[in-house]
Amino acid sequence: STFPTWTIDVIEDSSGNATYGIYSSIKFTSDHKPHIAYHYSFNLTPSFGAVKYARFVSDGTGNCGNGNNWICEVVDGMSNQIDYGTHVSLDLDYRDSAHIAYYKPLEGDLYYAFPTSTVSDSCLNQYWWCTRIDEVGDVGKYVSIHAPDSETDFRSFAYFDETELEIRYAYD
Repeated sequence: STFPTWTIDVIEDSSGNATYGIYSSIKFTSDHKPHIAYHYSFNLTPSFGAVKYARFVSDGTGNCGNGNNWICEVVDGMSNQIDYGTHVSLDLDYRDSAHIAYYKPLEGDLYYAFPTSTVSDSCLNQYWWCTRIDEVGDVGKYVSIHAPDSETDFRSFAYFDETELEIRYAYD
């Protein structure tokens, strides 16, 4: 059998003391453009950990990636917390809007972020809204998120509770 020839597009290059792309999660919009959420860390003093979001624009107007074909932004992050925002999961809803779940290890909590049209101070990025989903025990590792497929569908999360050694399911 013949294997395909893969095209590789570097979105952000881990070099020096920065690491991009651990805990990557990808989804495609209705017009087949990739969106990726991932963890970013910087390992110098002060260290920094974050959830990042990249979306493909294909026209060279982006701020990162080969040929500036990607728009990259920090969603949420914290200084002196290199592991902030790990275990990232991304989904896109029926309107192609991003929904990101992530784990905050210092607190041991599951968090959820989505873009907002109003300015918010709940995330490091003022154009995203961040909220805690679960805080009972050490919860949120290995999260998988589902964004609504319609106006009547639920947001939902499957994730690991390390304290009780169980899988949890949360929805609204």
